[in-house]
Amino acid sequence: MVQVSVYNLGSSAQEAVKVLRTFTDGEPDLIKTGIPGVDRIIGGIFPGVAGIIGADTGVGKSSTMLGAAMTAASAASPVGIVSLEDSHDVLGTRAISLVSGVDSLKIRRKDLTLTEKNRIYDAMETLGGLPVHVVYCIGGKVHAVLDALDELHAKGCRLVYIDYLQKMRGGGQDRRNEVASNFTVIQARAAELDMAVVFISQVARRVDMTQAPRRWHLKESGDLENEARLIVMLHREESVVHGLIDKSTVGGEDCRFKMIRDGYGLREYHAGNDDF
Repeated sequence: MVQVSVYNLGSSAQEAVKVLRTFTDGEPDLIKTGIPGVDRIIGGIFPGVAGIIGADTGVGKSSTMLGAAMTAASAASPVGIVSLEDSHDVLGTRAISLVSGVDSLKIRRKDLTLTEKNRIYDAMETLGGLPVHVVYCIGGKVHAVLDALDELHAKGCRLVYIDYLQKMRGGGQDRRNEVASNFTVIQARAAELDMAVVFISQVARRVDMTQAPRRWHLKESGDLENEARLIVMLHREESVVHGLIDKSTVGGEDCRFKMIRDGYGLREYHAGNDDF
């Protein structure tokens, strides 16, 4: 028989006030996602939350995730990444490019000036001091992702990005049920560990690809729309990434923001303001 605990609703209210620090000094004890617009609008997310960032191919989902993880970790709070597709060379090169401002293709081709090499060296020093921990689970077996959460929890990570949801395999059901089941299993383990997880998700092709995607455009979207407590959809117009909080159980739904990602990091974009 499973043991359960019963709480008075007042206990939940007391816990909420404690976490939000309503009557004490200091910022609420929320986990920052590292995405400027999301953190500004909703303040961050609670442990146990499972969120989704969805976008079309080519928008820069993985790069946005990497920039967000690095931004969140810059506050000295460890952040984890579980990479189900990209290996050291891809993720490492992206990280160097993001910090140094040197184009990743130039790094791969060794088409570098002395100044650029020095910037790469400085970037590696910076990256070495960032508490971003990566577990590579190439192939995406769900049991390996569960083990990765345990290891990242041991490193002190309260937030873990998983890149990407549809890459996970396990269970052998039809694809829609498999994705939903994997999402639920990972969410449950994160809640046990008092962590938050954010999945990167693909978006299905649409009749009109010029229109920004919505949460119902996520691949295998049916159950994901119900299970996720935060869904952020992205699309890109030239160098600007447009974000929409498409679902939020704490408010802020339908709020929009813009980001720009460059060699200086992931920043909220304000038209006409070069200072950001």
